[in-house]
Amino acid sequence: MSADKLWFSSWPRAPLRVHWRVRTIGEAIGRRVTFERVPVQVARRQMLADGRPPALVEALLASAASRPVSNVITSTVEEITGVPARTFRSWAEEHADEFRWTSKSESPRHLGDRLGARDMPAPGAGLDAGVKV
Repeated sequence: MSADKLWFSSWPRAPLRVHWRVRTIGEAIGRRVTFERVPVQVARRQMLADGRPPALVEALLASAASRPVSNVITSTVEEITGVPARTFRSWAEEHADEFRWTSKSESPRHLGDRLGARDMPAPGAGLDAGVKV
C-alpha cells in the first residue's frame, strides 16, 4: 500500500440513508427505533448543552447544510484487506450491544453521531440527528 495515496472507503452499497441505518440498528437490537429530523436551532442548543465548543457546533451545522449525498461505492476495503467490505446490517448485528440501553436515561442521544450524517437536508430545513425510541 502506498503511503502517498489517498484512500476512500464505502459500504458495499450506497447511499445508506440515516433513517435506514437507524432502523437496521433497531432490528439488530430487537427494538423499534425511528429517526426524526431535528430543527437546526434545536440541534445547536443541544450540542452546546452537551459541551461542544461553539466553533465546532457552527462548523458541524454548516457542513450538514451543504454536504451532498454520496453515491460512490468503492472496492477500497477489499483492495487493502483482501476481504470484501461487509454490509451495514452485518456490522450492526456485530455491534448491537454497543447500541443497547436499559432505561430512558441511558437512551443513546448521540446515535446520530455514531451513524454519521450523510442525508442532510437543504440549508435551514433541519438536521438529521434525532433518534426516537
